[in-house]
Amino acid sequence: MTHIRWTTEAASQLEALVNRIREDNPEAARTVAPRVTVPVEPQWCSAYTDVMASQTKTRPRVKTSRAVRQSVTVPAPVATEVRRIAKERHVTISRALVALAERGIQAERDAKENLRSTYKTFMDEKEPARKEEAAKDLVRAIFGKDAIAEDPFL
Repeated sequence: MTHIRWTTEAASQLEALVNRIREDNPEAARTVAPRVTVPVEPQWCSAYTDVMASQTKTRPRVKTSRAVRQSVTVPAPVATEVRRIAKERHVTISRALVALAERGIQAERDAKENLRSTYKTFMDEKEPARKEEAAKDLVRAIFGKDAIAEDPFL
């Protein structure tokens, strides 16, 4: 018998598969991994590795962005909102989650850029009155727009 060396990606996929099966049937999950990871007959393994070796020599790997299946647990109120958004937009729940995540990531990038810009403005300002206003803008960028209480009577 020949043992197969698993790639990190393949091992992670097997672990995710076992975890998914465990959710529905814990007993079956205990038997899946041992059956998948048993040694195989040498001729079968060598035929497979010969084919794979010839493919990797002729075709260089190209980095592509591909989808990754990910299991996520979300709080019930968030799940309700995601379902509502998916229904409103006539998309799947998965697509709604991806769109919301992409918007959140972009918002994080924008907030970082705003903080950098505000900090640079504060550091570059020389005039005291403008420096004080730049300082307030910096505090707002760090702690939020309502971080400084303004007195409307002054």
